[in-house]
Amino acid sequence: MSGELQRLLAQADTSQLMRTHGGLLLSAEGRRLHALLRDQASGGLAQQVCVAIATEVAVSAMDAVARVAAHRRSLEGRDPVLDAVLAEVESNHLHQVARIQRDGAH
Repeated sequence: MSGELQRLLAQADTSQLMRTHGGLLLSAEGRRLHALLRDQASGGLAQQVCVAIATEVAVSAMDAVARVAAHRRSLEGRDPVLDAVLAEVESNHLHQVARIQRDGAH
């Protein structure tokens, strides 16, 4: 789990909105407001987690594409046939990464 995800989960665990107030009784209105705020905070935290995960996936995808591109350049030399074959393999890799990022499919 990334440091960002750990930070967000720790933030939720320590948030006052996610805890009761030391045994103090709230009015019905106070309880409804507290529940509404807790739901809103929880929804916001879930959105932050989704953004953090999407960021990790994007960075990982970019690193993988750059690694494959660099490897292709190291292999191709000046052979046009090898260059064409490696370009096709690289293109297939790029399409697979894009599909995984878009659909979550492997």
